[in-house]
Amino acid sequence: MYLLAVTARAAGQAMIPVHIFPFPLTEAELTKRPASPHQAFWRGLMPGYSYFEKHHQPAELALLAVAGK
Repeated sequence: MYLLAVTARAAGQAMIPVHIFPFPLTEAELTKRPASPHQAFWRGLMPGYSYFEKHHQPAELALLAVAGK
């Protein structure tokens, strides 16, 4: 991944966004971790994860703001 980022940077790409999720952010996976203090944080990531799974592209922040309401 580092070499790809270096190559992209050398080719003029100014930003290289990275989206990493701790596990598949689905209700089934969240219910496996009911006592975690990170539940609220993970639920906040769910709209971005769902969008990525559906479109295979990272979501724009404006789209996530609407999805989170």
